[in-house]
Amino acid sequence: MNNMVKIFSLFAWRALFVGMVVCLSLSQARVSAALPVFPGAAGFGTETPAGRGGRIVRVTNLADSGPGSLREALSEIKAPRIVVFDVGGVIELASPLVVRHPFLTVAGQTAPAPGIILEGFGLRIHTHDVLLQHLFIRANPALADQDCISIQPNRSDRPFNVVIDHCSLAWANDENLAIFPGYDNRFEQNMTISNCLIAGGHYGVLIGSKATNITLLRNIVMHSLERQPRLGGGTTVNLLNNLFYNVSGREHMAIGSVHGPDRLSLAGNVFLSGPDNRPDGAAMAGADLQAGSRIYAPTSGPNTNQSSGRLLAPSLGFALQSAPPVPLDAFNIIPAAQVESLLAATVGARPAERKTVHGNQVDKTFLGELAERRGRVTNRFRPEWPWPTTHRRDFGLLSPIDPNGDADGDSYSNIEEVLQEMAVALELR
Repeated sequence: MNNMVKIFSLFAWRALFVGMVVCLSLSQARVSAALPVFPGAAGFGTETPAGRGGRIVRVTNLADSGPGSLREALSEIKAPRIVVFDVGGVIELASPLVVRHPFLTVAGQTAPAPGIILEGFGLRIHTHDVLLQHLFIRANPALADQDCISIQPNRSDRPFNVVIDHCSLAWANDENLAIFPGYDNRFEQNMTISNCLIAGGHYGVLIGSKATNITLLRNIVMHSLERQPRLGGGTTVNLLNNLFYNVSGREHMAIGSVHGPDRLSLAGNVFLSGPDNRPDGAAMAGADLQAGSRIYAPTSGPNTNQSSGRLLAPSLGFALQSAPPVPLDAFNIIPAAQVESLLAATVGARPAERKTVHGNQVDKTFLGELAERRGRVTNRFRPEWPWPTTHRRDFGLLSPIDPNGDADGDSYSNIEEVLQEMAVALELR
């Protein structure tokens, strides 16, 4: 009997120890998960670790594919990874770049000037826990059904926890940015699009039906035929401090479909008419809005939204709410009157370089048209400034000795500290 008691006690202590380890691990995972993907990040999905703790992958050439290419880093390496760049310039793509493997950070801020410019095709994200920063993507409008960035399921792969920050997207034949979860999808996407310049081409931004927990924060979207943005049915979305300029459709923003009621919170957004806007349109309309929809879009008070024309179409009336159905507590919302001046200086990839010889000519053109209230909706592709050589800088000289360590104990890895310093320098922060 004593032996049985000893054996039972041994198993009990082992079980208790394992339980304590599991609880501690879960607690640590929750603490880690609560850390913003970079300091100051706000919005759905920004607690993703992305590539934190993973392999450092260096892009060493501007080839479409092969060893050292961006395509190899995105599509062929399956492990968690942080992608950095030894080169800057134009990558002429022969087909879309596809991201299927999760836990990825792409740090375009590490490239030497003029940065990384993807031309011809865009990028497709089919997986989870992804951070993209400081990329220029210029799709070729002559190619059908091409997006600059599309985020959607592929077979068994489901995208969630995706953050697109400080990117410049232009000239897609379909959407410049498309989030499409699939109509019968039943889980939260948790995605944030922030500080991006989305301009020209066919459609602006699509947030497809059943897309849940999506944040659009401090973006400029301009010169679109329609979908600036387009929200399907059954969506849950925050739209905060964005600026929308010049659309040729009846409204900038169309909401609703048969796929269910929408929950939307809009605060501090600005809708500006341009040369292609119809005088009889409104900034927001919901002809297909379903019963049970709830929309917060104040026209007065600290969170007011502004429009140079009519803000709300009558079709939205039944859904309007006095309190936000999607919480706004986590955000620093600035007054609409300050949005244009702030965003014009800070959106897009590498904004600090726009006043230098390395500044992106396409972004400068779009922002100049916004400032002067000119420019037209067009799908005309304009190649980037012809950089005569590939620009190089050995990122290995900048990388810390222990990239995945945490020298200052703030839970960000040493390599993340370097990436953040480089981002801050390019973002005028």
